Amino acid sequence: MSRRPFFMSRQILMTILAVLTFGAAVIAHPPGMAYACSCIQPGPPADALDQSEAVFSGTVAEVVPQANGVLVTFDVNEVWKGPNGPQLTLSTSGSSASCGYDFVQGEEYLVYGFAQEGELATGLCTRTAPLANAVDDLAALGEGAAPNPGVVPPDQQEPAEQPAEQPAQQSDGLPVLPISIGVVALAAITALGIAFSRRRAA
Repeated sequence: MSRRPFFMSRQILMTILAVLTFGAAVIAHPPGMAYACSCIQPGPPADALDQSEAVFSGTVAEVVPQANGVLVTFDVNEVWKGPNGPQLTLSTSGSSASCGYDFVQGEEYLVYGFAQEGELATGLCTRTAPLANAVDDLAALGEGAAPNPGVVPPDQQEPAEQPAEQPAQQSDGLPVLPISIGVVALAAITALGIAFSRRRAA
């Protein structure tokens, strides 16, 4: 009896299983598709203000790509919380898939910033939005403060000058070396005197 039909049916079955496995992998991880940003929906403007490190409106002056994200510099228009200088720089992730905000140079935004590794950052998980779309936030926040042109951004501050070294002052006390020599000489004379006296007595 020939076993060829069984061999063929098993080969077909293995082919079908391979195709199904590949299809399931493609459906689960489509090529070229990035994972979407996932975060909790931010609360109302008042809560976002309390939870933020900085809240301001401004125009994007510069967008500089970095190895681990993007640095965005704003010309500040109005401040509700945080640094009150004429310019402010924040970081954000380099892609929306990792919750980075895609800022456009020359556009105005209402920005909610948070602290990240000692610096200000923002992203899609905040209430940051184009200023034209932030009408409800602006109404809830009320009037902010104008930026203070005298405030220097932290990255432009010059290091504090170190005080000049003062020359070493000489002691006003008695000179140590002559006194030491005198004490040693006096002790030597005393020892010689005692030895001489003992010798005469003997």
